[in-house]
Amino acid sequence: MHYENCKLCLEHGKHVLCEKPFTINAEQAKELYALAEKKQLFIMEAFWIRFLPLYAKLQQMLADGVIGTLQTITCQYGFTTEGVRRERKFNSALGGGALLDIGIYNLGFLQMVTGQQPQNVQTEELRLTEYGTDEYSKLRLAYPSGCTAESVQTIGQRLTRMACIVGTKGRITLPDFQYAEHMTLELDGQPPQELDFPFDVNGFEYQIREVNRCAATGRHHSSIYTPQQSIALTQLMYDIRMAWGMKFEGEE
Repeated sequence: MHYENCKLCLEHGKHVLCEKPFTINAEQAKELYALAEKKQLFIMEAFWIRFLPLYAKLQQMLADGVIGTLQTITCQYGFTTEGVRRERKFNSALGGGALLDIGIYNLGFLQMVTGQQPQNVQTEELRLTEYGTDEYSKLRLAYPSGCTAESVQTIGQRLTRMACIVGTKGRITLPDFQYAEHMTLELDGQPPQELDFPFDVNGFEYQIREVNRCAATGRHHSSIYTPQQSIALTQLMYDIRMAWGMKFEGEE
């Protein structure tokens, strides 16, 4: 219902911050961003980790070549759920499945780190639920730069939200890439460096501040998390689902 609800708000003159995943396909996303532009309103997908202080530092370190050329990246995220909440997470009529619910964090993290869209995505493992949606997947992604990544997402077992970025000069490890307040830099031949970026409140405040700033200054979107990045992430998840043959109700 994100597409329908966002459209309704925009048509009634309201700025929009929409929880991730933004929409179930790129066409819906493009329409919403275009409508916001036409109505002179702000709209953004609420991918809150984009705005964390740690990631601004991490992206600068990668751009400066601190760990050299990126070679491999790994990330994982998993939890369990039961009862009514499980049905909501997996129901095809509600756009269910682990990929859209939490895999978006993994893929969005990879987008931030590489600054690229993968040129190839292979599914190494996939488990579906009785609803026909994904409970577990392991993806192998290849990027134009030559970097490869492994992404594991599941709503069926508990996995620490750990990520590791390996370059030709060293590595950066995040013990929790979602609630990202800490990372370890290990350069070849040097002792590890512990880098801390504690939240002011709980982490969501940075996104709130950005939305307030954009709305107050008449911006239609954020330059930190752009419509192009949001649309690309939406398209990537759609392409992965189509490769699985996993269509939601009403999709062609």
